[in-house]
Amino acid sequence: MRVRLLVAIAAAAVLALAVWALRNTHLDRSDATRQAETTIAPKKTHAPAPPRRHPVPTDHVEITGIIVTSTRQPIADAQVKLRAMSAVTGDNGRFRFVRQQTDGDVHGHLAVRAPEGLALDRVVTVRPQARRVDLGRLVVRSAVSRRIRVLQDKRPVPGAHIAVRFTWGPDDLVRRLRTDAQGIAVLDFDAPEFVVMAWHPGSGRAKRTVRERDKDITLTLKPARTMRVRVLDGNDKKPVAGARVTILDNGYRRPYWPPLRVAPTNADGWTTVAGIAKERIRMRAEHEDYASSPDYVGSVWVRDELELVLPKRVTVHWPIIDGELPAPPEGTPIRLSYPEVSGVIKSSLLVFEHPSDRPWFAFAPDGSIAYLGHKRIDITDVTQPASFRRPRLLVVKLK
Repeated sequence: MRVRLLVAIAAAAVLALAVWALRNTHLDRSDATRQAETTIAPKKTHAPAPPRRHPVPTDHVEITGIIVTSTRQPIADAQVKLRAMSAVTGDNGRFRFVRQQTDGDVHGHLAVRAPEGLALDRVVTVRPQARRVDLGRLVVRSAVSRRIRVLQDKRPVPGAHIAVRFTWGPDDLVRRLRTDAQGIAVLDFDAPEFVVMAWHPGSGRAKRTVRERDKDITLTLKPARTMRVRVLDGNDKKPVAGARVTILDNGYRRPYWPPLRVAPTNADGWTTVAGIAKERIRMRAEHEDYASSPDYVGSVWVRDELELVLPKRVTVHWPIIDGELPAPPEGTPIRLSYPEVSGVIKSSLLVFEHPSDRPWFAFAPDGSIAYLGHKRIDITDVTQPASFRRPRLLVVKLK
């Protein structure tokens, strides 16, 4: 009996010792975990709220940038201009423009004028359907003043006209100047590369591409030429009186500066184009009774006279019948694929004035299309009627 009692006491003692050991282990583990949580776990912090942005309409594009110095420090109170838009930078050097989207690329002159005489001029391109254009950091530097000297026969030309534009991008002239009595003008323009053009009535023209390293600029005027232009009827080759001759550009889609004013042709079809100082030119003749002449593009230095032929306008009555779509109703305006030609529906006929070249397509206001053919035949001989249909969607998969 005594032995059993001793065994029971020993078992109770062992059980109590085991419970005490387990309790101490649990307390040590809790202390270690609590210490790890207080020393390792980072404190929860709330991120700063993003700057508030003004909403941009769906059909507009947002243009942003930061004006900084050469040491990447933002500049406040800098004047930023882009086309007809202007803005002033804040303390962080940021500026923002919002303009309407366009169908094609838009090139603009971005002009920055900052305090302490810092400046920047560059071309900005906005792609079609762009929602946001970020120009990034724009570095301004000390404005550079260049002296432009205009000479002819090594003599200064006072009162000469000077125009400045970018080498590529916008065709707008960004500066207009006049030379003083010594034939000198001062230009403050800080683009890496640009074009300077000089002109004087009766003296000639000059042009030069200026780069960043060029300081003083000298332009020598080339003597201008005079060319006689005669406008003829395309059918009987008789002279056309009262025709207008227009100088379009220099043959490379660059505007001809300064614009040349040409008098209408006389009774013999002649007119004179004076002040030509370009080796290449593009011109066109127009008359209200004729279609515009094909553009003449070529050299004017190898000739003194030039003939431009005006094709006679003819009235075309093209039959329109019901096809995939019903014929457009009476009075519907129709646009033709030939440039600057339009027509109208009259008595189930497409009526329009056109030269002898057949147009390919006719477009109704609802987007439907009529195919008129592409053969270069007499357009007055219309035997095949046309009908309008819905435009087709062509999907091409490229591997």
